[in-house]
Parts: sequence; structure tokens; C-alpha cells
Amino acid sequence: MATLGEMWETPRRRAESRWQSPEVVQAALLGAGASRPVEDDRWSRARYPLYQFVQEGWRVLESQPFIPGWHLEAFCAHLEALAARRITRLLVNIPMRSGKSIVQMVFFPAWVWITDPSERFLCTSYAKDLALHHAVLCRMLMLSPWYRERWGQRFRLRGDQNIKSRYENDKGGSRVTVAVGGATGSGGGLLLVDDIHSRTDDDAPTRAEIQAAKDFFNGDFAGCLVDPQTSGIVVTGQRVAVDDLSADLLARREYVHLKIRQEYVPPAPGEPKPVSPLGWSDPRTEAGALMHPARWGPGQVAEAKSRGLRRYQAHHQQDPEGSGGNLFNDAWWQTFTQWPDWGQFKKIIQSWDMRFKDEKEAGSFVVGQVWGLTPAGGRVWLLDEVRGRWDFNETKEAFLALCQKWPQARGKLIENKANGPAIYSAVRAKTYGVLMVDVEGSKFSRAEKHTEAVKAGNVWIPADTLAPWIADWRHELERFPSEPNDRGDAATQAWDYLLPRQMADDPRTEERKAAARQRRLMQRVQRQQTVTASRTGA
Repeated sequence: MATLGEMWETPRRRAESRWQSPEVVQAALLGAGASRPVEDDRWSRARYPLYQFVQEGWRVLESQPFIPGWHLEAFCAHLEALAARRITRLLVNIPMRSGKSIVQMVFFPAWVWITDPSERFLCTSYAKDLALHHAVLCRMLMLSPWYRERWGQRFRLRGDQNIKSRYENDKGGSRVTVAVGGATGSGGGLLLVDDIHSRTDDDAPTRAEIQAAKDFFNGDFAGCLVDPQTSGIVVTGQRVAVDDLSADLLARREYVHLKIRQEYVPPAPGEPKPVSPLGWSDPRTEAGALMHPARWGPGQVAEAKSRGLRRYQAHHQQDPEGSGGNLFNDAWWQTFTQWPDWGQFKKIIQSWDMRFKDEKEAGSFVVGQVWGLTPAGGRVWLLDEVRGRWDFNETKEAFLALCQKWPQARGKLIENKANGPAIYSAVRAKTYGVLMVDVEGSKFSRAEKHTEAVKAGNVWIPADTLAPWIADWRHELERFPSEPNDRGDAATQAWDYLLPRQMADDPRTEERKAAARQRRLMQRVQRQQTVTASRTGA
């Protein structure tokens, strides 16, 4: 058998032409071309780790030399744990263009099949072309002389199931590729998700695209596990928004989280360094130290920041909540240091966000807020708030107590969800102005339409000398819609009532505008006809 060094002496283009020729492909399908016996001990996962496989096989597919990096070694170690089922759920947030896609989608399945060719992979990405490209590279790797010389007798690809989107081997293994929104149709023992959201610096996904990707994963895709208890899922990609798929998975607390930033951020004083269940922690110690300076040096990082700090914080630092990059920058709030004269307000209302469960120590909060509207400039003022994890009876008592404290609040808004309908039935006979509110759109879209009003300085909140709870309120709104988000829900519900705006993505908006224009046109025609008739004496 030729040594690894001898194989690299053959020009890459000549090697490519060899393993892509019909004769070589046919030989691989038939399992021919390997003369030595299987050596399980030599190629066991303990003796032949994934990171070594990537290093040795890199030049089979890539013309650029492999550049070692501790981030890839850490990624490979966690993928190994997933393959061995020491973990079954893995979320990896890592900067773009760091080698993660080719490691996970190309090398990982080929490495797993060395010792377990019966493994079934179901793979997806946000773009069909990208997903198929990875599938083709993975098959090319397994058809290469380098791979077949070593492991060609362990399995063979089936000739009747050997297309880009699906190929199988004679040991029961398969690699099936689907794009977001496509039909799955197959089960998988390992589900590989790579960049389920648009991954480029200049192509940020829209709200609809983010929701579509989440719906696809939580619906058709994640339900395709061969065995829900033992099958594994890995989701990799950079963060794109506070409500992306990574946020969903983190909220479930079921996923091992491997989070690697472009620039190191040490833990806060007194907090321990995060350690994964595998015992891994970020090896950096100095704040600002770069992840992989051989590829992402200071110049490249500065260029990425110049394209937008908000996007850099999400895509490179895995922190879509950083640098005021959310819907509400903390610097936008206007602060008052003395309670205003209640007589200046055109309207004063309460806005309530209820909860679904009655657990005292977990779940969401019940939030009741009091807001006022001043006619000059359309400004809204946060005047009071109550908040707690209350059961039904405690919520009812808190509601009535706030009504007694604020008789000026003529309207009381209750969202028509969770315990809202039950609270409405229990209190409507005891006070006045209770209104059920049906909300439309996601939390993000309901808040997004008010971003400009906040930025313009039209939302006033009390100083911490007046309201000790306001610091926590500001922190929650800065991270909105990340959980906890009950304060943000109560606030946007109040703003919808006091400062009504059509959502930018509401398809009915243009229909209403068109109907209004048609009515105005008909009114002008009718007035003209009336004037003409009076002049002619008709």
C-alpha cells in the first residue's frame, strides 16, 4: 500500500480524474480495489480520531493546505461524542468560514462509516445547492483512491441508490440530503444541520425566513429520528438573531452547547469558565484573543466589523444581543426623574401579559403595566408595573389591586391567550374598561414596528430613583424577544393601543390603503357630479 506521502506526490488533478472516471466509480460500487484485510484496531475511533482523519484527508478535496486550529479540534471531539452517543444533542455556534461545514457535512459521515457503515445520516442546510455540494464532496471523498485503499472493503455504495441527494451502502447506511422546506421522507440515526439560516455576511435572513427555518426543523426534520431516545442531532452555524433556531434550542436546555467567539470574552468576575460535558473549555485567557489568527487576523476582523457591528456581534461573537444590536437600544429610552402631572395625559391604560402555568418557581411571569399617552408628539410614559409568578387567584387579586391604585386607567388590556380569558371572566364584573386583545404576528414583528418610535425618543420611563425595578426592565427590553420577554409583550401591547401602527409585513395593509383610495376617488366623483348637476339645474 502506498504511503500517505507517496500519494500526495500525484498531482491533484490527476487524482481527481482517476477517482471520477467511470471505471473507478464502478469499482467502488462493487467494493473492489482494496487488497488488505480490515484492521479494526488500527482504525478504531479511539486510535484514529476524527481530527486526524480531517488533517490527512484534507488535500483529497482542498487545494489549499490544512491550517490546524484548536477550534476544529474541539468541534471534532464533540462530533465524536455524538457519534458514540455519549451525547445525543449538540448545538455549535462558531464563526462563519471556519471550516465547520466541510468537517461536519463531508468528513464526519465518511469517518463514521469507517467503523459503522450502518449509520444513517439525514442532512440539511438553508440552500439546496449548498446541501447538495456537501453531499457530492462527501461521496467524492469516499470514492477517492486515498479512502478506498484504506477502507474500500468495509462497505460499498449501492448502484441503485447513488444520486447526489441520496446514496446508500451495502451495510444499511445512507446519507440523505434535503433543503429547508423540502420533503424529508427518510429517517436518520444522526441528523446534521448546517447553517439552517442564511450564513453570509451580506445576506441576513428576513423574519419570515427565520421562522420558516424554525418551523421546518421543529416540524418535519427533527421528527425523522430513527430512535428518539438514542439518535443524535447536531445543529451548527453562527447566530443570526435573538429569536433564531439556536435561541429555541438553548431555551430547551437539552443541547450541549459549544460556543466559540471570534474574539475571546472572559467570564465576569466571580463566574467560572464554561466547561462542556466533555471537559472542554476555551483555551484562551486574554480578552480579545482571536480564535484562529492564521485565517482571521486583526485585519480581517476589522473588515468584518466595518460591515456592521451588529452583524459582527451575531455572526462572529455569537451574541445577537450585544452592542445594542437588538430591537431596543438601551440608549434610546427617555428618562424622567419626577412623576408627571396625571392631568397632562390624554389616555392612561393598563396592559397585562398573563402566563400559562401556575408553577411558583418556574415558567413565565405575569406582568401588569400602566402607560400614559400625552397628546403633544404622541409620547408614551411608563407609570407603574407589577410582576410575579402568580397563580390564577393571585393574578386576579393583583389585577384588581392595580385597578384600585390607578382609577385614571380607563382601559385594561388583557391578551387573549394563556390565563387571559379566565381572568377577563373573573374581573369584568368588578371593574370597568376591561378589553380582550387579539395580537397578530410574532413577538419580534409586533415589537419591530415600534422601534423607530423608541429610537425617536417617544417612549419615556422612570429613573431608578423613582422605580427600583426599572434597571431589570431595561435589561429585559434590551434583550427582547429573548426570554424572559413578558415585560416586552406587555409594553408592545400597550404601544399597539396607544400608538397604532400597521405591521410592515401585514399583507392587508396595502389592501386597506387601496380601498381607502377608491373611497376617496368615489367621493370626489360624487361631489363633482353634485356640483355639475346644481349648475345645470338638473
